[in-house]
Amino acid sequence: MKNKNGFTLVELLAVISILTILVIIALPNVIGMFNDAKGKSFATECKQIYKVAQQQYVNDSLFETQERTYAKCETQNCGTELDLSGRSNIQYFIKFNKAGKVTEFYVTDGDYQYTYEGSDLLPTDIIDVEAIADIPEEDVIRLSCNGVSKEVIPSVGPESFLMAGTSGETNAVFLRTNIIKSKIEKIIIATSLNGHTPNGTNCWDVSAGENGSVLAWATDTDANGKYEVTIGTNGKLYLSTGQFLFYRLSNLKTIEGIENMDTSQVESMYHFFLGCWNLESVDLSHFNTSKVTNMNGMFGQCYKLTSIDVSHLDTSKVTNMVSMFENCTALTSIDISTFDTSSNPFIGGMFKSCTNLKNINFGNIDFSKVTSLNSLFESCTSLETVDLSVFRNAKPTNLSNMFKNCSSLKNVNLDMLNTSETTDIGEMFYGCSSLETLDLSSFDTHKVTRMYQMMQNCSNLRTIYASDNFVVSALSSVGADQNMFYHDTSLVGGSGTVYSDSYRGKAYAHIDGGVTNPGYFTRK
Repeated sequence: MKNKNGFTLVELLAVISILTILVIIALPNVIGMFNDAKGKSFATECKQIYKVAQQQYVNDSLFETQERTYAKCETQNCGTELDLSGRSNIQYFIKFNKAGKVTEFYVTDGDYQYTYEGSDLLPTDIIDVEAIADIPEEDVIRLSCNGVSKEVIPSVGPESFLMAGTSGETNAVFLRTNIIKSKIEKIIIATSLNGHTPNGTNCWDVSAGENGSVLAWATDTDANGKYEVTIGTNGKLYLSTGQFLFYRLSNLKTIEGIENMDTSQVESMYHFFLGCWNLESVDLSHFNTSKVTNMNGMFGQCYKLTSIDVSHLDTSKVTNMVSMFENCTALTSIDISTFDTSSNPFIGGMFKSCTNLKNINFGNIDFSKVTSLNSLFESCTSLETVDLSVFRNAKPTNLSNMFKNCSSLKNVNLDMLNTSETTDIGEMFYGCSSLETLDLSSFDTHKVTRMYQMMQNCSNLRTIYASDNFVVSALSSVGADQNMFYHDTSLVGGSGTVYSDSYRGKAYAHIDGGVTNPGYFTRK
């Protein structure tokens, strides 16, 4: 029955339902507008804080211009604070250089934050504030103040990173310290500055931005003329690059606290530990290498590393592994079965001169995109057996020097090696003096232009199996063949042709046809 003075109960319920639906639909937009307004309000507040700090800097610098810092946090007395009219929930760290430019600016109210590190912040730049609820935990600002020092877990920018060294000279100094590289025996990565301040005597600023955020100090506790260098910062030590970081620290024995380094932004570890001749062990379990593209020579010349656990390294973006373990002469085995080679890395010389290496675990690595295997095992003088079936899907173009001077090599499985695109096999088995039999029956050399000294100095090599696909027609005319079989004094072809120093070039690189067509190969 209709109510003449209003709506029926059914009509009222319908209206309420419709309004509820409209509220539900509109609520996210309303909340979004509300949050946007709050963000804009916080940005405006940051600009006001900037202006207050700028005026304070002017007042404090009337008689002397110098670096000044204004800071406030909840946990400690931070020294010089700004008058912000009772806003007790605001935390900040603001740094001016001698020219009055703002080089660091961190502000948070617990709900929003703004971060800046650079050379000259202007108020008009303060726009990209972030809601803390939307920020990953590791990127939320945490301020603690001790004088003018700070601890920040920020969205880190390059200005806060440690400056890596680049000089390879043994008498060069490490980073910006006064300590010569060859005089360092221990490095400690510390998560606190421990009250240290740069003094130019035994404590130096080694931050990339020269802002005092990363310091190094040295001691010689055992008075042996070699130093323990501590690299300290308040929190994690962020690296923008690992290139040359510990390069040629020839007397470095230990690195303590390496887990305190954050490598998540590092793209290059080129020569990271190269030349650390006396480094005895290194813990890589905390390394984040998800952005690394270059590991060239990463452990090169680490003569005393008896083992290297690389199972935690993310190599999915690495395109260069050349000489990665070269001259790791104490290594007897290495497991790289966890490596991801999907980015087609160059791996030439990867194990070169690992003179005690006997076992390599490749697992089921996909090497299908690898194009160069040159010098891969060169001078691995203890290596006796190698199975190359792991390269079954690859079509390498360069196999030069691959087993050069592998003097203990007795067995090598080449059955799955596809050489249809190979152009260079020069010195591939040079100096393999323990080889007695070499099976090249799977080799297709139609595109090979260089075979120079391919099997020279294989003094015990007696039998070489091959097929008609081993041809020399594409060889370069310059030095291509003159010493292919030189000093292979035990060699006998399939029809009885014996080695002669007078016949050691490409003319004998075919199936032995006896007296009428002598050669050094045997048909399998």
